Amino acid sequence: MALFEKRPVLPRNSGLTSAPGEENTRESIAILKTVAVIVLLFLVLLLPTQVAWMLFDFKNISSDELWFAADILTRLHSCLNPVVYGVMNKQYRRSYVAFLSRMFCCGRSASFDLTPPQNISSRERSRQILEDTRNRMESRVIEEHL
Repeated sequence: MALFEKRPVLPRNSGLTSAPGEENTRESIAILKTVAVIVLLFLVLLLPTQVAWMLFDFKNISSDELWFAADILTRLHSCLNPVVYGVMNKQYRRSYVAFLSRMFCCGRSASFDLTPPQNISSRERSRQILEDTRNRMESRVIEEHL
């Protein structure tokens, strides 16, 4: 009988003030969406490989076209993972932008220090990287016009 007990219904937040756990809930939902997309891609893109192996093991059937398609889809799966993370996660997007801007905009520098210092936040580190990139680009433009 305790299973059918009614619980009191709490009013929903009106949106005027943010609850302390609201940011954690948004992050959790974003993480769950990312994991769901990754799992779905895994299932769809690696299913032909599993079908090919099952046909080969149990029916002794092997098709070159099926193996070729399975191989291409497996490689595509490996390539799409970073893209999915980049599209669905703000931190990955920021890191990609910072890395690519340092690589292509300031390509003359030979070394890349991608390990952030331990005493600052990732947001502050991203801000520093973007400032450094802007400063380098501005100095390069000034040098070209002189």
